[in-house]
Amino acid sequence: MEARDPYVSHAPGECVITLQDIAIQMGLRIDGRPVIAPTGGEDLLGIRPPSFTFMGSSLKLIWLDEHFSHVGLHNKNSIQLTCFTRAYILRLIGGFMLADHSSSRVPVRYLPLLEDLEITGQYS
Repeated sequence: MEARDPYVSHAPGECVITLQDIAIQMGLRIDGRPVIAPTGGEDLLGIRPPSFTFMGSSLKLIWLDEHFSHVGLHNKNSIQLTCFTRAYILRLIGGFMLADHSSSRVPVRYLPLLEDLEITGQYS
């Protein structure tokens, strides 16, 4: 009789995506700091999104595109570049990495994770 792994709940012949698969295919860390974030953080973009740009606790990506698409049109001081970087990463999270069914919004709960970009690279 074949030994059965008690942590695997899939039927024979089915494929299960593992953390190692994610690490290899997407180049994401799986051994870093855990992602635990407080709520809020809208001010980290340098401008506060108006209430109509939210659907619940998610920000519409179209607003990010309207305000953070052309970094060359703005003064390139370090604060503005940091805000553009946060908006870009937030767009990646909401549009590709953790997209919802519409791919049109991103939860703002990810913004506090982008406050210190030096620490951001340490998250799993």
